[in-house]
Amino acid sequence: MWYNKSMQKKIMDYPVIIRSDKRTGTNAKCYSAYCPILEVYADGDTVEEALSDIKKSMELVVEVNKSYDYQETILTSVRLAF
Repeated sequence: MWYNKSMQKKIMDYPVIIRSDKRTGTNAKCYSAYCPILEVYADGDTVEEALSDIKKSMELVVEVNKSYDYQETILTSVRLAF
């Protein structure tokens, strides 16, 4: 996390997972995007559209969460051996 000094805004990077998918009902090809930290989903016909849509959704979630006591989120990993 870092701050943009000229705008005094907090800048954070969030991981986003994108995978190829099929639309329910039509089986048309699409791309699903998921941000695990914010628990936000979006989709699009292209990777670029999925990224654009999830960014808008993430911005909305962050804006709404500003007005509430934001719950602490812990990012960690789990190693599996199989």
